[in-house]
Amino acid sequence: MMRKWDGKRVLVLGIGGGGDIASTLPTATFLERMGAEVILGSVIWDRYVIDPKPGPRALEELHGIERITGRTAWILPSCHADGIPLTVGRAAEVLGRILGVDITEGVLGVVRSLRETSEILEIDAIIGIDAGGDAIATGYESGLCSPLCDSIMVSSLAQLPSSVLGVFGFGSDGELRKEELLRNMSKISAQGGYLGAIGMDEEMAARMERLINRISTEASAVPLKSFRGELGYSTIRKGRHVEFSLLTTVTFFFDPRVVVEHVNEIARALGDTSSIEEANERIHSLGVFTELDYERMVSKF
Repeated sequence: MMRKWDGKRVLVLGIGGGGDIASTLPTATFLERMGAEVILGSVIWDRYVIDPKPGPRALEELHGIERITGRTAWILPSCHADGIPLTVGRAAEVLGRILGVDITEGVLGVVRSLRETSEILEIDAIIGIDAGGDAIATGYESGLCSPLCDSIMVSSLAQLPSSVLGVFGFGSDGELRKEELLRNMSKISAQGGYLGAIGMDEEMAARMERLINRISTEASAVPLKSFRGELGYSTIRKGRHVEFSLLTTVTFFFDPRVVVEHVNEIARALGDTSSIEEANERIHSLGVFTELDYERMVSKF
């Protein structure tokens, strides 16, 4: 991560949807200090407590956007779907327009659209940021709750040139245990896939705080509370337990190709999928329950 970024245009993308956009800000701030021009972005998928319709939103469902390619668009502050204000739109109120990624056409759709977007916007590199660490799960950890969105994006990053995977908020989503995260990180590092890490400072925290005051997020809020001195344990959605510590304020960077080849079996299985349904069924074939399954189970939409 200490390579020359001066003069580069970098897309820093929250790959888990929802509040992961907040987790991009430490990396974005770091890159800007290194002389890079940063474009902030996010997958368009809110959890059911925000958007009651199960699954990610397609661009065709959105109002308040400016289309870039088939599956990417500029998200404006007015963005909504079925009259529901989405997190990406609320984030745009604070950050200015952001780049939204529609994952409804699976990995192939994401890869195609991000390649085209990179050409149109002259993007030199893409850094995908996950809040919590489930992006580096094997897929079979007992606490894993959201394998679909992250695995689509990790698989996509692995097929894109000049791409990096970042994990911010070590364990802050309460899905993987510390031991599981450390084991998977060590596996990646043993294969040469660990690229470095950055810490968090007051400027980064202040930027996150402004955004978190406007959007709903739990995983991205844990590092901020930890930075402000909170220590100990708490419970978040679905009764998951999280730990507050300064470790959550570090962003770890990995080579997504190594992650897919050696750790994330679900991402490895999704590389040729062309729809969200195909990706979901592919995960079912591995015996894994997804966040889309859960949303369909509880939704009254």
